[in-house]
Amino acid sequence: MKKIEGEILNNIDLGEGMFHLIVSAEEIAKRAKPGQFVNIRILDTLCPFIRRPYSIWSAEGDVIEFLIKVSGLGSRLLSERKRGKIDLLGPLGRAYPEPNFGDNETVLIGGGTGIAPLMFYVKYYSLTNFKFIYGAKTCPPDYLISRLGEIIGDFLVSTEDGSLGFKGLVVDYVKELIRDGYIDPQKSIFILCGPLAMLKSFQFLPPENTYVSMEGKMACGFGVCMGCAVKRRDGKGYLRTCTDGTIFRLLDIEL
Repeated sequence: MKKIEGEILNNIDLGEGMFHLIVSAEEIAKRAKPGQFVNIRILDTLCPFIRRPYSIWSAEGDVIEFLIKVSGLGSRLLSERKRGKIDLLGPLGRAYPEPNFGDNETVLIGGGTGIAPLMFYVKYYSLTNFKFIYGAKTCPPDYLISRLGEIIGDFLVSTEDGSLGFKGLVVDYVKELIRDGYIDPQKSIFILCGPLAMLKSFQFLPPENTYVSMEGKMACGFGVCMGCAVKRRDGKGYLRTCTDGTIFRLLDIEL
């Protein structure tokens, strides 16, 4: 974990409240692995005072990238910051498991900006035996579709308004894919990242073969504040999203 000042290289408005933040931060970029996150704060203001956690979309050379959806004051101010230095603390959290899953196929399911760490996972490990399913409310920006094609190749999409791909929730799409035999739950390892409501809807998957990447609210990012605690399924207390996660086996936690 490093606390450094990073330099914003570009900040691209993707529309639909999303933006692509590109930062020069060599000391974090060279350590970052898929599933980890960085806590970010704008330097020249104390508002908001607490850093905000963002999943890493890509890390290569001395550059680290983020796919962010504006969801509050911190992300809105960051979306408006086009140049200059920002305060970075990271990489934080445990990385996703290395893809040593034998003959099992990896099924990656992302909701909204939850696709960011999953795309990093595919790219970092040069995955081959996988399926990638993206759930969104409406048709994603062309920029994002292009980036998905570049990194993932073939992928499946569901949109709640039916503007692209399957019409409906991503959970209903996955259930249909299972019914049609396109996905075999008994021969798959599932890795999911997205809003809590989406993760809860996938509790029908085999818990021993399903990993969920949580988007917990947190103040510190390194295990002190306990703001991101999740309940253990065995009743033995809580785990912290920031240090024990962000990824957990569905078998181990209560959603």
